[in-house]
Amino acid sequence: MPPASDTLHITRLFPCSLQRLWNAWSDWPTALKWWGPADWPAAFMEADFRVGGEWRAELRSAKGESLWQSGRFLEIEPQKHLVFTFKWDGDNHEDGAGVETHVRITFAETPNGARMDFTQSQLKSAESVTGHTHGWQSTFDRLHTFIGEPNHE
Repeated sequence: MPPASDTLHITRLFPCSLQRLWNAWSDWPTALKWWGPADWPAAFMEADFRVGGEWRAELRSAKGESLWQSGRFLEIEPQKHLVFTFKWDGDNHEDGAGVETHVRITFAETPNGARMDFTQSQLKSAESVTGHTHGWQSTFDRLHTFIGEPNHE
């Protein structure tokens, strides 16, 4: 069955332990080191990492422009899955303020490392799916580089 038109799905393999990949997602000071696309890296992040807790991040361009995003954690099962809401704060993003999406990430151990299945649903439009896909792919490229760096945690 093809994915819904308001949903994006990305699967990535990482050459690391499942624990190391989980730590990259669950420790938000660590996530600050890789979160955001290459051209809009995170400049600030905070999170109350528990079910019902809120998170917030600022992405900043090289020109100093800011995009704020936020949400709340809905499900946390260490090394299994992470579910949270995601929305852009303010009206300086194509989606506009108040469009809340859902992100579900499942994690699995593989013979060569760890697999991450990422799904973001309830996006506003096909253009939004395309834009978010580009942003997340770039973000996951940064995560892959970060995972490969020694003594990153």
